[in-house]
Amino acid sequence: MANRYAARMDVVRPSAIRDLLEHAADPDIISFGGGYPDPTLFPTAQLREIYEGILGGEDRSPMQYSVTDGLPSLRRAIASLVCQSS
Repeated sequence: MANRYAARMDVVRPSAIRDLLEHAADPDIISFGGGYPDPTLFPTAQLREIYEGILGGEDRSPMQYSVTDGLPSLRRAIASLVCQSS
């Protein structure tokens, strides 16, 4: 049995982004596109340490939704850093 889609799907075209990412996966191509940084520049060791600090214990609250205006402790820490630099 053939798939039957709505008629409006006849005009849907493939994603240009998908095509670009396909070319970007070619190791002979250097992409200067935004949002596609050199993966060797990712600070993986530091991120692993941060993840372990957040998720390594028994506390599972970091995996839950939080208040929309941000965690009060994080907001205080950011405000403190901003005030120090001005």
